[in-house]
This record gives sequence, structure tokens and C-alpha cells, in this order.
Amino acid sequence: MSKRLLSIFILILFLLLLSACNSSTSGGESQEEPQDNTSVEEVKEGEEKAVEEMTSVKLVIGTADINQGYPWATLPLAMGWFEEEGLDVTLIPGESSGAAVQILLAGQADIGAFSSNTAMLATVNEDAPLKSVYPIARRNGNVFAVLDDSPIQDISDLKGTKVGFPDLGTSQVPFAHARFQESDVPIDSVEEIGVGYGVQAFEALNNGTVDSYVTFSSLYALGNANGYDIRALPRADWQNDMFDYSLYVTEDNLDSDIIAKVGRAFAKATVFLATNPEAAVKIFWEQYPERAPIDPNDEAAFNSDFEILTGQVGDMRADELPIDFPWGSQDMETWEFMQDFLYETGMIDEKLDPSIYFDNSNEAEFLDFEVAEIVKLAEDWE
Repeated sequence: MSKRLLSIFILILFLLLLSACNSSTSGGESQEEPQDNTSVEEVKEGEEKAVEEMTSVKLVIGTADINQGYPWATLPLAMGWFEEEGLDVTLIPGESSGAAVQILLAGQADIGAFSSNTAMLATVNEDAPLKSVYPIARRNGNVFAVLDDSPIQDISDLKGTKVGFPDLGTSQVPFAHARFQESDVPIDSVEEIGVGYGVQAFEALNNGTVDSYVTFSSLYALGNANGYDIRALPRADWQNDMFDYSLYVTEDNLDSDIIAKVGRAFAKATVFLATNPEAAVKIFWEQYPERAPIDPNDEAAFNSDFEILTGQVGDMRADELPIDFPWGSQDMETWEFMQDFLYETGMIDEKLDPSIYFDNSNEAEFLDFEVAEIVKLAEDWE
């Protein structure tokens, strides 16, 4: 063989070997890369689908501080019951019921929870298109707090005194006016002062800035739990015949499926709270660790938060009504009574058809879950 032929042969052999090597490498990549690319695409598609299936919901609550006193909203968030309904719920503190009403009417929230009295006043006086779709607190839980050694014994003794409120836009103001009028206390004989929420309010009571403080049950419980020597003036009998906080939507959202979904989550929370309120306190601490005591076994901290929570549970009447009660149900008679009371005490100057205040369309769907399963979950919770 000539040197020229030998060189050609070696060159051909080299090219064949190089081609085989490249083929092997290319083949390896073709086996691995498509598998990896498909996996990434599937994950992305799954994430996008999950996001698409979740409905974003803004729930405004008529308070400046979402604390242990709002377990019907915080517990479903912690337990994943909103998520099970396909809802991505954001809780918005609305400062007061009056402010929360305006936030809902302005379209800055999808659904709201606030005082029924405040909503009724807005409906009558401002033609606000509001509908109660789920009563949360099934009694009016407002109280007048005074110092234990105060000479004030009942509402009639408040003439000429200074009365404090969390905020002059809260639902406690029309409530107080109703109590004044039924006790023959001229409204203009009382000096009304906004003193805020929590400890600062009870300090105002303690140092004489105000002679009484009108607040709701769970905040009154906070004052007791923090060592203030206070007592509540006698409640009016009619307070048990009224709704207080309710879940509201605007009329143009009455056909929204979020009503049934949020209401069902609220009903689950009510059953859980009726069964094991102690567990709900600790769940809140896990949910909001910045609100929890440094020592999880701090008995004083637990008792304080437990009083706040059970004050709300009492207003929901979850501690007295049957566990399978139709939570979220409402009736014409109660709304008629509430309107009559506002009218007779001069809070409204005309009566409307009581059906304008509420909508019962979703009532049957609120209890569309296994009550026994929630009871068992609550009983087993440690």
C-alpha cells in the first residue's frame, strides 16, 4: 500500500470514529433533555392552572384590629377552608363599620363584615345598595362599660356625662343613641368622645377622660382580662332579638358564588368554635405568631385571648344554639324588629320593606358540609 493510500485510510477511519462519538453524545442528550423540559413545562402548567382556579376575594371587616375577636374570619383562613372553596381571601381591617361600608360601596372590597345597624342606616339615609347575606353575630353584643366604683348604675344615669366610643363612626354610636332615647337621656346632654380601641380606651375610662365606654363584647372582655376594674351596665332585652355583624355584598354581586363559599367557611368556623374554642386561641397564635406570647404556656395571655374570643362566640350564639343550627339563616321578623327599633328611636325617619335589607338565596348552601367531621376535627385538635 502506498503512503498516499495509507494516509487516506487513516483519515477516513478518524472521521468515522469522530462521527460515532458525536452521534453517541447527541443521542445521550436527546434522551435526557426532552424529559427534563417536559417536567418543567408540566410544573409550570400545573402552577398556572392552580392560580387560575383560585378566585381572589377581598373581605373588609369593620374594625381597626383583626384580633381574636374575629374568629369567624381568621379561623377559616388558618384551616384552609377558604382555599378548599377555591378562594384566595385577603382580610382587610376597615377601621370601623362606617368606614367598611364605604370601602365595600366603593368597590375596594368584594364582600364585607360589619354592623347591621350601620348598614341599615346607610340603606335608608343614603340609598346604599347593601344586602346582608349571612348574619354572623346573632345578638347585639354592645355594652356600656363603667368603672366598678362608678355611681352610674344604668343608662338613665348617663345624662350630663362623657361617653367614650372606639370611633365616632362605629356602630356603637347609633346603638348608644337608641339606648339614650329609650331611657329619656337627651343625646345633646351627653359629650361623645372617640377614645380608640383596646388598652388606651380603658385608660381613658380609668383616668376620667370619659365616664363610660361603649364597646362590643370581645373588647369589653379585653378590658377585664387586662385587669381593669370595670363592669357592664344592664343590657336591653331587645339586644337578643337583633343581628349585629353580618356578611354583606352590594346588590350587583348577589349572584356571586363567593357568597355561598365564604358563608360555608364561616359556618365551619362556627361549628369548630362551638366545639373547641380553646383550640381556636392557639390556632390564631400559630397563624399570627407576632400576636402570640413568647411563652406558649403563658396562662395569663391565654386567658386574656380566650375571653376576647368567647365574647364573640357568645354574640354568635354558638355557645347556646344547636350545633347543626342553620348558621347564616335570617328571617323577615328580625329585620322588621330592627327597623322598627331604629325608627322608634329616631335613627331613621322612614320605614322600608324589610326585605330590602337581606337576601336568603344562599342559606341552604352554607351547611353543605359534614357537620360531624368538623366536630370531630375540633374535638381531636390539640
